[in-house]
Amino acid sequence: MAGISEAVKTNLQLIRLRIVAYVREMMPIFLQRHTMPMVQIEHELTAYLTAEADLGRIHLDNIAVVTSVL
Repeated sequence: MAGISEAVKTNLQLIRLRIVAYVREMMPIFLQRHTMPMVQIEHELTAYLTAEADLGRIHLDNIAVVTSVL
């Protein structure tokens, strides 16, 4: 990930692992209730990446695409 500081890379790796753990835990509930927890996660991750870009720590052309991929 060119243009991203090591601190942001570390944070994204931790976020990725937490998302996977969350989805594994919440999937049974998600399937029962048909809620959209991933929308909330995507919103928060977009807000985080936007804040990092505003601080100049990362240079992303399309934060929404990166968020969707993560």
